Amino acid sequence: MKLENESLLLEFDCKGAELRRALNKETQKELMWDGDAAFWGRVSPVLFPIVGKVFNGKYTIDGQDYHLSQHGFLRDQEFEVVRHTENEFVFEYHSDDAMLDVYPFKHKVQIAYKLDGKRITVTWHIFNKDENEMFYAIGAHPAFRLDDEGDYEFVFKQAENVHQYGLKEGFINGKAPVQLDRLEVNEANFKDTTLIYDHTSEVTLINKNTQEAVTVGYEGFDYLALWRPCKEGVMAPFVCIEPWVGIADEYGGYPDIREKLGIKRLQKGDDIVHQYTVTFQ
Repeated sequence: MKLENESLLLEFDCKGAELRRALNKETQKELMWDGDAAFWGRVSPVLFPIVGKVFNGKYTIDGQDYHLSQHGFLRDQEFEVVRHTENEFVFEYHSDDAMLDVYPFKHKVQIAYKLDGKRITVTWHIFNKDENEMFYAIGAHPAFRLDDEGDYEFVFKQAENVHQYGLKEGFINGKAPVQLDRLEVNEANFKDTTLIYDHTSEVTLINKNTQEAVTVGYEGFDYLALWRPCKEGVMAPFVCIEPWVGIADEYGGYPDIREKLGIKRLQKGDDIVHQYTVTFQ
């Protein structure tokens, strides 16, 4: 499944409603990671109904335990295309009774991709179809390709005083104030860690050698994660820019999901929209 204009060619998969490819048509350059499982077998999964991990692989609602793996289940579900125009795809997922054992809320999720020039607008529309208040988190995880000879840095929209979150075994473990302005995409900053910040709204990844860039805008999102894995001493040829609505459990977990850091609530019959943009330059 494709969207295409004079600038970009995009390809999608109904599994997870995932953007699997972005090609710059002028340069014939691949802009996204190719999903090689040697480093990471995904390209741009949607994280739902949790972001990150829940402590001991489980969470609790009203005394009942439920088990979820890292980043939830939506990325592995089959979506239906409910709208396809020249510049837009809308995918839709309806929960079924089988999922109630891991997530006890009936729901619907629409994921839309709109292409305008070199900008992709991604819209998540979440519907609570349950009889009860629904708790959720949702996040993006797009992986952008890095050139072998590139020299990359992140440039934030403005110098910002934010918090960086510490991690212990993949769980949140405290936070510290930092000022974000520019950040080199190098081994010193990324080896063996994911960088997680709060209260940012836009970041640009720039190849300083060529001035090629991609800007991700995520106004209204609570957190931003930046991830570049390292395997056997080799840094991955991609970096992920991850706007999150929600975050992993704090180390030690919670007695009830209502106390979870960053958790969102959606009342019976309500729906909500979260949106971010990816602009290639």
